[in-house]
Amino acid sequence: MGKDAPIPSSYLWPLFEAMKMLASPDNATPMARYMRDQFPFLGLKSPERKAVLRDFFKMNGLPVDYRVVVREMWDLLPREWHYNAIELGAKCKNQWQPAEWQLFEWCILSKSWWDTVDAISTEWIEPFFERYPEQKQDVTNRWLSSENIWLRRTIIIFQRRLKEKTDVALLARSIAENATSEAFFIQKAIGWALRSYAATDAAFVSEFLETHRLKPLSKREALKGINRQTP
Repeated sequence: MGKDAPIPSSYLWPLFEAMKMLASPDNATPMARYMRDQFPFLGLKSPERKAVLRDFFKMNGLPVDYRVVVREMWDLLPREWHYNAIELGAKCKNQWQPAEWQLFEWCILSKSWWDTVDAISTEWIEPFFERYPEQKQDVTNRWLSSENIWLRRTIIIFQRRLKEKTDVALLARSIAENATSEAFFIQKAIGWALRSYAATDAAFVSEFLETHRLKPLSKREALKGINRQTP
């Protein structure tokens, strides 16, 4: 930790110590480079980090109020802490309330990059809307109308594992409203969302591509999904 880095709470201290012991500068450098040096890393690979986190929960249990701990984790600097926070939030669904999207929004907007945003979209947003469907319209409207690309990306991609349960109208709307975006991460998200849904309904994706003008990157990614369904 640097001189001005936050000091973990007593609850998180055992996890902090365990992660510090396994830190690998040799891994940290290429991991940070892969994320375009947006964040520092300790150098814990995913299986190793997950094992340490699992042992920590086994020994210390889950927090009484996971929201406080998620925010604390998000304030810590190595990127692995943000991955831990997402896993913690997913394990604490029984604590979720209808206004939980406010915490989710804060995390999406804080230290934003595709790795955490994409994980939040599936680990938090998808199950949140399933648990509180009455919140879906207001939250999706709010995020799709935002100037922030990460909130919009979240709505475009959060359904990518839903297959037959996909809200096709929302998928189409989220793509159509962002089709002219020049942002790389929006164009990529559109292609990814269509590519994923092509495994469920390739005919819909083909027709969508014929009736909507998409950026070349989006179309190219979407066509990968259709080509996989073609004998």
